[in-house]
Amino acid sequence: MKDIHFPVHCKLALYPLGDAQYIDEIAKVWYMAQDEGLNPKTIHYATRIDGDVQDVFTYLTHVCELMENAPAVHHYVLHFTMNCNSPTEEN
Repeated sequence: MKDIHFPVHCKLALYPLGDAQYIDEIAKVWYMAQDEGLNPKTIHYATRIDGDVQDVFTYLTHVCELMENAPAVHHYVLHFTMNCNSPTEEN
């Protein structure tokens, strides 16, 4: 499956729980998307990233690894939806 490639749009929302400085964890994830070339954009209560499906799933794996190793985060929720082959262009 690693050889299957197509562009996707992904909206994601991260909720790090149990950390008073949760916004710092969200910022880390946003900058990680930028570093991975996924062109993050802040949208209403979420972040939008765009890229190859393999790159987006790799990034989501990295987000989970980051949260699982964050000492101040006791629990987290990562909600995302992906869109591909849509006839409408989203901003």
